[in-house]
Amino acid sequence: MKKNMIVSTIATLLIAGCASTDLEKKSVNSVKEEESVSSIKGGKQEDVSKNTIAEKSGSIITLGDRAVEIFYGNEGNAERYTNAISSAKQALGDQVEVYNMVVPSSVEFALPQKYKNMSKSQKPVIDKIYDSLDSKVKTVDAYKALEKHKNEYIYFNTDHHWTSLGAYYAYEQFAKEAGFQATSLNEYKRYSKKGFLGTLYTQT
Repeated sequence: MKKNMIVSTIATLLIAGCASTDLEKKSVNSVKEEESVSSIKGGKQEDVSKNTIAEKSGSIITLGDRAVEIFYGNEGNAERYTNAISSAKQALGDQVEVYNMVVPSSVEFALPQKYKNMSKSQKPVIDKIYDSLDSKVKTVDAYKALEKHKNEYIYFNTDHHWTSLGAYYAYEQFAKEAGFQATSLNEYKRYSKKGFLGTLYTQT
């Protein structure tokens, strides 16, 4: 008998460490960068000047032409989320496959090594969520899929969402876990919205 399928995807920004001015009062700190930093445009990686200034304003970090939201970590939110997914699987039973994908936000891959201490790593939180889930919930490692392509245009420069390309790489990983062939990227039509600047642009 064919099983039904439920897929849960969620950004760690929302469930395990919201960047919030409640956690840190708004302030501005600038750090002069001494090494080359990468900025991503149009699917290609570009070098930003060695004199780029990293600025922290409240929960936002700007670096060159990029803006990212700080990840603080919230174990309580992560635990509530894990319990909700596990409870759903237990209620639905063995006739429904439940997949869980926790998606890292852009700050995880955007910061150069010397600035990593400006935001907590999301990987330990994601791993803990997966380890705490009901054993019958199937996990999808979106982190690994996105990390392989971190130098591509997988997150918008001034918005908190991933791009369609980033979502596609996560979809490919899900297809592997679910046992079906992902549609080739070349088969999709490309659309763009002119004038889109993003939520983080309006906050900087």
